[in-house]
Amino acid sequence: MNKKINEQIKEEFDFINERVVNIKRARMLKLFGMGIGGAFLVCVLIYSYLWYNDIGLNDVMEKGKDRINTSISGKKFKENYYTTRTTGETASVFSEEEMKKSVLTINYNMRDESSSGDTVIIKPEKTCGIVINIDQDIYILVHGNDLHKNDEVTVNVGDTHVLGKVTASYEDFKLQMVCIRKSDLAGIDMKQIKPAKIATKADYKKPINVLDVGNPENGKITIKKGTLTLTKNIASILDARLIFVSTDIKSSENENGFIFDTSGNVIGISREEINKNVSVINMSGIGQILNYFISGERIPCIGIYGREVTDDVIESIDKKMPRGIYVSSTAADSPAYRQGILNGDIIVAINGKKIKDFDTYTKNILELNPGSKVDVTVSRKGHDGYKNIDYNIEVSEVEEK
Repeated sequence: MNKKINEQIKEEFDFINERVVNIKRARMLKLFGMGIGGAFLVCVLIYSYLWYNDIGLNDVMEKGKDRINTSISGKKFKENYYTTRTTGETASVFSEEEMKKSVLTINYNMRDESSSGDTVIIKPEKTCGIVINIDQDIYILVHGNDLHKNDEVTVNVGDTHVLGKVTASYEDFKLQMVCIRKSDLAGIDMKQIKPAKIATKADYKKPINVLDVGNPENGKITIKKGTLTLTKNIASILDARLIFVSTDIKSSENENGFIFDTSGNVIGISREEINKNVSVINMSGIGQILNYFISGERIPCIGIYGREVTDDVIESIDKKMPRGIYVSSTAADSPAYRQGILNGDIIVAINGKKIKDFDTYTKNILELNPGSKVDVTVSRKGHDGYKNIDYNIEVSEVEEK
């Protein structure tokens, strides 16, 4: 009797246990299925986002959380920019016709001395400039030294020649500013002029596709396509620096244009290199002074040419060298020259603020007013190492021509 009861209880227990196990398995399978389905949905959403924004998966893997500098959605551009979807390596392409509206041909008279050196010969020439502001009047930035302040020029706006005037010309920077009064544009469709979006802090981590817009031939703006590489050189200008980046674009006889990325950002000024390829003067060295060109304010300076003392320089040259701006030379009769700052000095502070890179140095100089005084601390190497020397310098201004 007891044996039968025990067998019956065992059968019921086994039955219940099997049901419990089956229920658990069913729940686990259900949860597993939901997990697979959720993961699939997440993958679909991620790839949809990447496809919609034209971001390559390799970019995401390389950049992590960093911002993707190229091939991003047109939603992030200013209202006066738009993109067209294409296939291939670069997905977001700024309209070439829109780019041409930001680069205008400028006609001027070139001053040139005769062989005897007595007579000034004036001959017609063409250059181009980039529209950087249209809020009040039209301001056009020109690269070179051929224009002189107060010169009159004509600017091609569509099929019309409009009178303009050179409002600033700085030989040290090789930059000029041409202004067209809006009152002189009466009857002209303003949609033919577009201000460019200037990328003053561009720092590209990989080669990107670019367009060289300019090189006016018969008054027409042309476009050449190529790739911006990572080969970089640095040149010193008055109290600032220029960064040159190479391209694989073949230069024209008289290279004269501006470099756009495919999102419509101006990343630099084109110039010819020895190898006949175009190199780019990065706008990061110029961007800080553009407001002075537009406003007509005097540009402050103390007159040094130099280079950054980076960690690499310290490691390879002198481990005791302080961070700052190494003075390569001082401009003739500049405040720095007159006060006794020497070649080889390292500027480590301006008005007590530490200087570790050129952008910070230039920013601090531009915050000064011509005629005011500034405390400049330099570190000078002697027999017993580096010692700081303080100078109180009267700020000058960059001369126009």
